[in-house]
Amino acid sequence: CRYHLPLRVLLLPGGGEFSYHRSNKTDKLSFMLPLTLPDFRPRSSDSVLRLTSLSRLYLSLMNREGQPDLQKKIDVLSRAMFRKAASEATPLVDRLHLLSSLYDLLTGTSYIVDRQKTDRWDALAEEVIKKGLPAAKAGDEPTLVALCCCLTDYFYFDPSPEEDPWFLFLRDTVTMFGEGLTSSKAWPGLSLEEALARLELLNRYSYMFLEHRWDKVVAEAFQYYKDRALDTSSLSWRARLSLYDLSVSDNAYPLDEVLVDTLMPSN
Repeated sequence: CRYHLPLRVLLLPGGGEFSYHRSNKTDKLSFMLPLTLPDFRPRSSDSVLRLTSLSRLYLSLMNREGQPDLQKKIDVLSRAMFRKAASEATPLVDRLHLLSSLYDLLTGTSYIVDRQKTDRWDALAEEVIKKGLPAAKAGDEPTLVALCCCLTDYFYFDPSPEEDPWFLFLRDTVTMFGEGLTSSKAWPGLSLEEALARLELLNRYSYMFLEHRWDKVVAEAFQYYKDRALDTSSLSWRARLSLYDLSVSDNAYPLDEVLVDTLMPSN
């Protein structure tokens, strides 16, 4: 569901780099932390990749000392992400990705719930999900997976979502994806990027709703697609980002530090 990560070349495309070091390995969000925050003000005109990368970076810095202005930076970033996700000019799939990233930013960087922001997120998510449902139900792969990832966020704290048609659609989609791996370690006809996105959704659903029914087949599929990716001479950034997030998720399969080192070498 995610393609945001604190990578030098991705966070600042065409505009410089920042240095980083390896963090404490109990940090589940990222093994890479910057030594200094990049000095720029995020805007809604920035690319989705740039905004979601910065979101992941700020999440990684939450428990690190020496970042007195971090909350102010988070507020500026969240406003830019809200504006871009609300814009009709932003492609629908990108709006869904932005909303999922924004959900993590809002819930992962504050110990006190900001009801105004969460209510705004809920309202915007409902609007975008409604727009995306026809394409998702028609089987458009990018829309389907991105929308279902957004639905996991939308229903995360719902005490009884089982009667909601949207949740039933999410559960049925996850079940369909899981059943597709029971007789094979791979889904037929999917690109590597599409398959990794499905694995991210299944793993996220398992973690958020404590539904571990598909963990075994997801772990086996992850190993298959990881091997396939490492045999690819030219791995896309989208696949690289998905692999990284999957390798540090620590749910259906353990942390894969060897893969992290392969994807994000320290030199």
